[in-house]
Amino acid sequence: MTDEALIPINHNAKERKESWKGYIKVENSGKHYFRIDGDDELILKIPHAKVNITTGGGSLTTEKAEAMLERGFCYCELEYTNKACKPEARSYEGCKSIMSTEAIPPEGKYVKNDATKSARAEGTPLKLMKLGLGCRIDWPKEATVLAVPIDWYEVANDNNGIPHKGTSVLSQA
Repeated sequence: MTDEALIPINHNAKERKESWKGYIKVENSGKHYFRIDGDDELILKIPHAKVNITTGGGSLTTEKAEAMLERGFCYCELEYTNKACKPEARSYEGCKSIMSTEAIPPEGKYVKNDATKSARAEGTPLKLMKLGLGCRIDWPKEATVLAVPIDWYEVANDNNGIPHKGTSVLSQA
C-alpha cells in the first residue's frame, strides 16, 4: 500500500513534486465521488473511469468528480506540484484527495492567497494499493459461463526477471 495522498498545509518556499500511482480498492460496484484539494496543483487521473481533474491557481483550491466503478481494483494516479512564490513568507503547500461512496465529500475552507486561513476538506485520505505480478485480486461470487474458452498458462520469470508465458496447462470450455 502507498502512503496516503496527503500533504499537510505547511510553509514551503521550495518547488516540490510528488506522485502516487496504484489501485483503488472498490468494495461495491456503483457511483463513487472524489474531491481533491491542492495548493498549488493536484491532478487526479482514473483513466478507466475517464476521471481527470486538476486544482490550481496559486492558493488552496478544490475540484470534484464522480464515476461509476466496478467492484475490484481500479488504476489511479495523483500528481502534486508546489510552485514556490514570492514573497517566500506567503509560499505554502498542501494537498488531499478523498473518495466516498455516499456523496461528494464536503468542501473545506478556501481563502484565496492565504493558506494559513484555509482548511482542506474533511474525510479519509485516499490510499492507493500496489499490486504485484501473481497477486490474487478477487474471485467472482458466482460462476459465469464464458462465451470463449480460456487457455491457462503457467507464467514464470527467466533468470533476468523477465516474465514469459509457458505451456498451456488447462483449457476450459
